[in-house]
Amino acid sequence: MSEEAFVAWACSKDVSRVEWVNGEVERMAPPNFDHVDAQGWLASILRLYVEFHELGVVVGPEYMIRLALPKPRRRIPDLQYIAQSRTHLIKKDGFHGPPDLAVEIVSPDDPARDYRVKYLEYEEAGVKEYWILDPMLQLSHFHTRGRNGTYSEIEPIGGKIHSKVVKGFWLDPKWLFAAKRPTALSVLKLLGVT
Repeated sequence: MSEEAFVAWACSKDVSRVEWVNGEVERMAPPNFDHVDAQGWLASILRLYVEFHELGVVVGPEYMIRLALPKPRRRIPDLQYIAQSRTHLIKKDGFHGPPDLAVEIVSPDDPARDYRVKYLEYEEAGVKEYWILDPMLQLSHFHTRGRNGTYSEIEPIGGKIHSKVVKGFWLDPKWLFAAKRPTALSVLKLLGVT
């Protein structure tokens, strides 16, 4: 399928959870509760933090990105942050470029897609920060893109992960998979959003 045909089809009201890779349509399984719950919790915190500080835009989970790799791709991160200086790349059919931050929550249907395939694509395309959250294994990986263009793990400081691209934003990775997460409002207060 051509990219133009995919965009017209995928942006229709009857289609969801599809990506375009190497001219092929990839369907993704519907997310389970743990996936949706983690995505919603993190989205509410990150979106309100970014809005409060007027840093840019947070979107997800159904907003597509177009990666201009040697073979272009259309992916749908679970969550993405776009810095204010790059919001002009937001189009009706998706974000035309690598988001500053992409978050993927690992799905049981294809863990390798997030851990390996998207990792390499996002790294090559220039996504500055890539977070992988795995509710099944209760693991999280936070990567930042260095000057050499490759990812390295963001090292925790005092048990907290400090984003390199969302100014002042941090979180405690233990919150992500806790039996009882702190409320979004309590986390926002810790981040100084009142």
